[in-house]
Amino acid sequence: MLRTCLVLLAVATPAVSQSPRWILRDQGGSPSGGTSRAIAYDEARDRTVLQLGDSLGETWEWDGNVWRQVATNGPGDEVEMVYDAARQRMVCVSAIPQTGLFRTWFWDGTRWTQTLGATPLGRFDQGMAYDRARDRVVLFGGLRGGQDSSETWEFDGMHWAQRSSGGAPLRSLHAMAYDEGRGVTVLFGGRREDNSGIEYADTWEWDGQVWRERYGVTAPPRRSFHEMAYDASNQRVLVYGGRQSIGGLIRYTDTWAFDGLAWRQLRTNTAPTVERGSLAFDRRRGVAVLATRPDTGAGSTWEFAGGAGGVGSFTSFGAGCTGTAGAPLLLGVGAPSIGATFSMLVGSAPVGPLNRVIGMIGDSRRDWGGTSLPLALDFLGMPFCTLYVAPQVLQDIPFDGAAYRWQLPIPLDASLVGSDAFVQAAVTDPTANRAGLTTSTAAQLRIGG
Repeated sequence: MLRTCLVLLAVATPAVSQSPRWILRDQGGSPSGGTSRAIAYDEARDRTVLQLGDSLGETWEWDGNVWRQVATNGPGDEVEMVYDAARQRMVCVSAIPQTGLFRTWFWDGTRWTQTLGATPLGRFDQGMAYDRARDRVVLFGGLRGGQDSSETWEFDGMHWAQRSSGGAPLRSLHAMAYDEGRGVTVLFGGRREDNSGIEYADTWEWDGQVWRERYGVTAPPRRSFHEMAYDASNQRVLVYGGRQSIGGLIRYTDTWAFDGLAWRQLRTNTAPTVERGSLAFDRRRGVAVLATRPDTGAGSTWEFAGGAGGVGSFTSFGAGCTGTAGAPLLLGVGAPSIGATFSMLVGSAPVGPLNRVIGMIGDSRRDWGGTSLPLALDFLGMPFCTLYVAPQVLQDIPFDGAAYRWQLPIPLDASLVGSDAFVQAAVTDPTANRAGLTTSTAAQLRIGG
């Protein structure tokens, strides 16, 4: 696809060698401020929406490259938000702890509106998730009047209704996500705000009728202030960060996944350095987006790819045509994968002030605008030279003192996994032939996860 070869140059990302992985996408341009934050991915508009609470009421959107502030009059105070897929809108709840006022808001991508329907009694630090199968927003627990709650409420798009007053033990500062593959809302962790000294590492599931604890499941260490999101690409629930506050402060910057059978820690070479943030899953690009919330200073934006989807490959084909240094060869170093910079070398190319090497990227090795490939270039004065790829993106390949090294950044975009791009190099070589150009061997890149 044309999109493949164009997106390959869209975002320069640092090279990484291990999967799964975290990639730092923005440092300094990310929204800062807001002790309370809420985040969710808007599937209809392909945007990750971040709502800053407290007195800010700012709404920001991340398009995969930059943050943009889109509103300043949204919900403030203590906020929590999910995406309502049936109505293609955000559902955000806000609470004022001092008064107990609890409100429900909608964001359609243009403006915020507030529902006047009945709402749960004022609470904050609750967990929320959207049950896609039943079309319900599920809310559990939280602090109400300074006391932890074990109430379960559901919102049908118009009205809130209490569904249970028990099941999972009362708590706050827990996290929830809906597991689409298994049709249950998963709850993990949290703590009691009373003097009991209880902090949780338990896993519970809500099927729309009852809560069931997953006994015997090895889990991450007990924690609160963590974040959860459903990884739709790999059909698992992700947990990031949080802190253990009771019995001594421990700050976590780890990443875990729950597939319904077991929790597994996903070890990465790099990771965010802040234990608190807001986590959502970008379904189009197949990555989790984390907007960190430092206690001081600017925030940062990270993206996480889970590493599913196979191994990339570099497959050479064709032949180069002879120039003054020989027939240029295009060689791959390793295998191309999302979120990494793939390196290639162009060998047997002359080095001098009149010599340049240009990389060509295309989405086809069979057709170029109606012309069949491969195409013999003898008619251009380039005997025995052949064009093997449909050039759609051109990139200068610099000589670094040792070799012509082609650095090709591949975005952290899981939708690219398994797709193909085709590459070839052209070399200016004034005395090689009448055209002063030669071509290298070509290669097919299969993008890995």
